[in-house]
Amino acid sequence: LIETATFVITESYIPDDIHPNGKIIQLWHGTPIKKLFLDSKEPHQNLNIYNYRARKYNKWTQQDYLIVDSEESKTYFESAFPSQKIDILPVGYPRNNYLLNRINDVGLHKRIFSEINIDPTKRVLLYAPTWKTNSSDDDIFPINKQLLKHYNVIYKGHVESKNDLVPEGVIIPPNNIETQDLIIISDVVLTDYSSIIFDFYFKVNFSFFLNFQLMFSDTPFPTNVKALNFEPCKGL
Repeated sequence: LIETATFVITESYIPDDIHPNGKIIQLWHGTPIKKLFLDSKEPHQNLNIYNYRARKYNKWTQQDYLIVDSEESKTYFESAFPSQKIDILPVGYPRNNYLLNRINDVGLHKRIFSEINIDPTKRVLLYAPTWKTNSSDDDIFPINKQLLKHYNVIYKGHVESKNDLVPEGVIIPPNNIETQDLIIISDVVLTDYSSIIFDFYFKVNFSFFLNFQLMFSDTPFPTNVKALNFEPCKGL
């Protein structure tokens, strides 16, 4: 189906075994707080994935359009993925239009609450850390019984992250529930340096906390964290 489609819309790298023949529209999946591709050393990928950069770049240059959220983001993508073939359009992400249109959708709230068994007497905290090359117990925010007593804690990790370090009592939503829907039902978001923080700006009366223990500690910069385009604390 993908190979015969006139238009193909994606939000990440196209796998090697998929060969679209129509126009390819790349939405990507976030504002690039972390350095990407050619701007990032990516030692794990370069060491463990055969011919990593050549294959990824070849696939990237086959795309026709890249949708980004701002002129500033456009410069990061131009640096990380230099190409004369791709038309970069700073017109905003469609998923944020979805947030604006559904933020007060009572029916959506009720459906999500019911599907993941949210306790309506407690507030909702969405824990959404970004991806790291190697995860350990130190990467997981300490979610204790006292926190779970007052909050429905939902864990939404990166698509490449594993859930085996998540404490008992935390809600792991099924894959069919989009991150944007979890944003809509949440009262608080807890993250580290994930660009989900920019999506949360679309929610009115919303508070969030940033966990920068991996970036601004006395220990050396962790090898499982990519370098950054800018410091999120200053960027906000």
